Parts: sequence; C-alpha cells; structure tokens
Amino acid sequence: MKPTIKSLRLKDKSLGRRSFQMYQELLLALCSQHGNLSFVPTIKTLVKQGRWADLLNHADSLSSQTYDDAASHFAANQFASLIRKYPWEPIDVLTDPEGTAMATWRRSEHSCKRVNARFRCYQQLRSPHEGVLERVRGFIQYVLGDSPDLQRIYQRCDFTAGASIGVHGNATNLGRKLSAEWSVSPAAYAHFFDALASNPAMMRILCEERIVHGASVVCWDPTAMFHSYRARVKVVAHNKIGFVPKTAKTLRSIAVEPVGNGFLQKGIDLELREKLKRVGIDLSDQSRNQFYARFGSEDWDKPNGFCTIDLSAASDSIAKEMCRAVLPAEWFELLDETRSTRYVVNGQNASVSYEKFCSMGNGFCFPLESLIFAAICSAAGAGIPRRDFVVYGDDIIVRKTHFDEVIRILRLFGFTPNVNKTFSTGPFRESCGADWYAGEDVRPYTLDHALHSCQSIYKFLNLSRRNARTSAFFAGIYPMVIGWLPIEFRLFRPYGPPDTGIDLAGFEHLVSPLINLRRKSSEFRWFEVVSSPKQDSKDLTENVRVLCCLRGDVTLYLRRRNTSRIMRKRGG
Repeated sequence: MKPTIKSLRLKDKSLGRRSFQMYQELLLALCSQHGNLSFVPTIKTLVKQGRWADLLNHADSLSSQTYDDAASHFAANQFASLIRKYPWEPIDVLTDPEGTAMATWRRSEHSCKRVNARFRCYQQLRSPHEGVLERVRGFIQYVLGDSPDLQRIYQRCDFTAGASIGVHGNATNLGRKLSAEWSVSPAAYAHFFDALASNPAMMRILCEERIVHGASVVCWDPTAMFHSYRARVKVVAHNKIGFVPKTAKTLRSIAVEPVGNGFLQKGIDLELREKLKRVGIDLSDQSRNQFYARFGSEDWDKPNGFCTIDLSAASDSIAKEMCRAVLPAEWFELLDETRSTRYVVNGQNASVSYEKFCSMGNGFCFPLESLIFAAICSAAGAGIPRRDFVVYGDDIIVRKTHFDEVIRILRLFGFTPNVNKTFSTGPFRESCGADWYAGEDVRPYTLDHALHSCQSIYKFLNLSRRNARTSAFFAGIYPMVIGWLPIEFRLFRPYGPPDTGIDLAGFEHLVSPLINLRRKSSEFRWFEVVSSPKQDSKDLTENVRVLCCLRGDVTLYLRRRNTSRIMRKRGG
C-alpha cells in the first residue's frame, strides 16, 4: 500500500490516543531488558502502579548519584533521561513548572539586588577585593578596548527570527518584522535609527518613493527619513517575561525584547563574539569544551587535570552594578542603553525595574556572560584561554589547581555553581552536551517529546541510536517500537532529518517494499515525510519585497510552527 498524507493523519490520531500507553510499554520493556540493574525493579513497580510523581523523584535521585563504572553511570542516567524531561501533565506528577520557574526567577532578582548593593559599596569605599576586580577589569578591557566601534556594530545589526514585542506567535519572520510597527526602548531610540541609517537596504523602507519620467526614484532625504522613522516606531519601556519547556518540574524563563533592541543586540553580539575569538574563545564551536571535558575525565586522578563548572541561572545572575564595575565605561553605556531596563510578567500592566543586567532572550547576553566568566578565570590565575581554560557561556573548564579560586571569585560576583553539574573529583565530566566517564562517552538519549505520531516515533528511533552505547541499550525494544507503525509507514531510508523516516541499521531494504536499491546505479530510492513551514499570508510592500529578495533567502517570509506535510520519493 502506497503511503499518503491522508492515511498518515488517520494513523497519527490513533497513535495520539495511545501515546501515554505506549510510553508505559516502552519503560516496562526496557525494565525487562535491563532487569539485572539494582534500581530497575523500583522503576517497574512505580510504572505498573501509576505512581508518576514518585517515578519522577526516583529519576532525579538516579541522575544525582555517583557510580562505580561507566556502564552503571550510563544505564542509570539513561533511565532518568527517559523520565525527567518527558512532557508530563503537571497534575499527574504533582508539579507546578511555571510556579517553580517564577520562584527561581524572583530568587535570581533578589540575589542580583544584594550583589548590586555590595558593588555600590565598593564604588564608595575601597573594596577588600580590589585586586581581583582590577584583574577582571584588565582582562575585559584587553578584549574589548576602551570604546566600541559604533559604526561597525551598526553595520552588523540585523533582525532575528525569534518573537519580539509586537511581532509574536507563528509569524516572526523577516517580512513581518519589516512590515510591523517597530517597538524600541527609550534609550535605544537614537541607536536604532543610526543602525538603520547605516544599512541602505534597510533604510529604503523609510524612504519616500516617487515616479519620475516613468521610473521609480527613492528620495534619500535624512529629515524625511527621520520623520518616517518617528511615525513607524513605538517606544516601550520594558520587555516581557515568558517561559518555555525545560524539565517536568520547571520551565525556563526567557524575555521577549522590543524589535529595535533585538536588532541592535544582534550587532553587539557579533562584535563581542569576534573580539572573544581573538583571544581564543570561539562561541561558534562547542567541540573544544567537549574535548577538554573528555581530557578531564581521562586525567581525573591527576593533580593538574581539568574540572568542569556549571552555574545555576547564570544569565539571570549578571547583576547591573557588577557590570558597571568591570566593563569599560563606554561599553557599559552602550550595553545599558540597548538592553531593556524594565520588565512585565504574567500580563501585568505595571513594569518593574530589573536588578539583573540582561536576561535570557537578550541578544548579547551569551557573549557577555562568556566574557565575564573568562575574565574571572584569568583573574584567578587559571592561565591562557584555550590552552589552560575554556569557556562557552556558563560551561567553564579549568585545571584543578585553580578550581577553588575560580569558584570563590564566581561567588564574589554573585554566581552560584550548580553542585549537580560541577565536577572536580571522580571520573565524570560534563560540558556542552558531552558526558564522559573515565574517557568513555556516556551521554544518554533524552526523551523530551510524546510518542504521539509517526514522525515522533521516527525521531525516537533515530536519535536513540546516537552512539554505540545508546544503540545497545535500546536494541531490544526497536522491534516493538517499529511494530507500532503500520507497514506502509515503516519508511526506511539511508539518511535524512530524524523525523522524516527511519535510518537504515542493517538490511531492512531487502524486506521493505518502500525502499529499494537500484542495481545499475547502486542508489537507493525511498519514501519520506517532509514538513515545511507555510507561506505567510500577509501582503508585503514593494520595499519589503525588494529587501527580502536582496537577502537571498526563500525562508524569510515563512511561518514558524505552522507546517504542511508532503509524502515524497527521493533517491536515484
């Protein structure tokens, strides 16, 4: 039977009704396969009795324990990773994810308030930690210089793909942002205009267009452009706090910035990244942190091995007065003017002043925190970036000899090490999505989605084979999971995105009627399900169309999350 999108929709409805039942079957099958492990009987009992809150707590305890060997560590954390991030209904596991996230966020604000008070005292009285502060300032000044090159930053500014104040929901594409009323904070108002004026293609949107002798002529009158800018821009004094999924127990806080602020923050982000790269900190590549974490796990018993440090709520702990104390004055002024200084939360009308300097969602938050943490490592005497220590956001790796001093200075600056993800002893190290135990890869597969459709099952089958260890762990249940799919949707293929079909693991093409190997060309032909964003229905003005064309990307005016699916055949 040839697969069709209509029959796929019907099968997805059937899978959706059985989704949670299949999840239970998955856990019980794995318990049967790995029944020799000491903690498995408890998991099996809790699943059979439907004690989901106890199951979630048990998973948390498994992930926080230490183990004697790599195999035991992996197996325990793999079971935990199948449970902790599964999209549970809060009522089933007795949790309040948004309430927990809001409480964590408020604690971070309170912590920043105390740090701000301390650093204000340091400004009025000589700090007992002045030597550390001077070393941090010196490193940051060495990286940034005394003042920012505004023109170069303006030329790098750009609209981002995420939601902004006034442009949200499924339509956050470039076309919408170019067509919308632009929100911007008061302090960033002039910067936003200067940044637009530095980009002729962007400025064309504000220019008056006239027909002269049958030809379209654009008037580049600065005064007229500024009047057009004033009519187009809406001044807002805040950003909006929202929450996105993280674990079954809590959500992750994120701030939605004004359009103009996001535009400026993108330029600052690129400038900071380039300056950090010059001193050996490349924020476009996580692999160095992953390699150093492996080195640390291999040399865990040596006195000068590497330790991994992770921080709790790092971006929410960057206090305003701390930044004022360590950043060059002109750099602080620019960042302060382009950030949101106030926020609203939970739909409240009144805005509140931030104690933190920038929140998750701010475009330059990630390189700024990386710069601060690198400066703290340098001030602790950790050595030379990239050789003796590495930093990627709040993932920090330093040698054992400097670990205690780095932790001390981090606490001085208001940051809190995450004790569950910071490792200085034992053979385990974790950084940037890589887990190592005595040099062995023990990174588990994380199930963070329900098995409610054919494509979600494809995704599970493919991603759970991320390495030899996870493939062996799940090998016994693959026939059961594939059996949940009707024959016409067992779409085996040699390669592709994880949710379009099932990667070949052996000789499935010899028995599947939906994939074949051509003898003459030795090429596969196969079916796959492809999801693509829908075209936005909003009409574009001519100037916006021109700018989208100049960007040369056909995805610039598509809707996110709203997708259409097609069944297509690929191969030779």
